[in-house]
Amino acid sequence: MVLLLKKREDQVEITEEVVKAAAGNEWDAEKIIAFLLRQRLSSVMASVTEEVYLTASACGQLAVLDLLSRHFSHSPIKEELVTTAKFYMAAKNGDVRSIQNLLDEGIYPDTANVRGETPLWISAAKGNTAVVGILLKTRKADVNSRSASGRSPIFWPSARGFDRIVTMLIDAGARADFVDEEGQTAISMARKHGHWVQHSTEFSGPKSDSNGRL
Repeated sequence: MVLLLKKREDQVEITEEVVKAAAGNEWDAEKIIAFLLRQRLSSVMASVTEEVYLTASACGQLAVLDLLSRHFSHSPIKEELVTTAKFYMAAKNGDVRSIQNLLDEGIYPDTANVRGETPLWISAAKGNTAVVGILLKTRKADVNSRSASGRSPIFWPSARGFDRIVTMLIDAGARADFVDEEGQTAISMARKHGHWVQHSTEFSGPKSDSNGRL
C-alpha cells in the first residue's frame, strides 16, 4: 500500500472496499488505516460508511474503531459495535469471563466478520476449549458456518490436533466433509498433520448408547 501510494498515487483510488479491507485486516488494520488517513484523509472520509464500521467491529478491531471515532467525532461509534469487537477479541484470546459477561448482557454470539469467521470459528481455531463450550451452550452459534475460504469451525481444530474441541463440535452437529478453496477437508487436514488416529473416532459421528439410541 505504501509503495503504491508513493509510486502510483494518481492511479490509486481509495474506495469503500479498500477502506473495508484495511479495517478488517487481521494483523495491521490500525497501522493501515492510520497511514491512509495521513495520506488520503479526504478520500478516506468520503469512503467511511456504516459497512466500514461493521467490518472493523466484527473483526475485533477496537483500535480502528477508536481511531475512526477520533477523526469522525461528529459521528460517534455505536456502543453495540464496540461490544461486538470486544466479544470477537475475547473469543480469540480465550477470555472466558468477558465472553460470559457479554452473553449475560444479551450480545448476539454468532456475528461473522468480513472473512466469514465467527466467534466460534476463531475460538475453535485458537484452541480455546472453554470459550467453545460456552458458545455451543448458547445454541445460537452455527457449527457449520463457513469462512470465505470454505472452512467451517472444525477445520483448524482438526488440523491442529485440538481433540476436545473436535469432539465438542461433532457432538453439536458439525460436519467434517466441507471442501475448502484448496480442496482440503477437516478429515484430510487431520490426516495430513498426523491427527487422524486421535480424531478418527470423533469423525465417525455422534455416539449411540447400548440400545442404539443417539
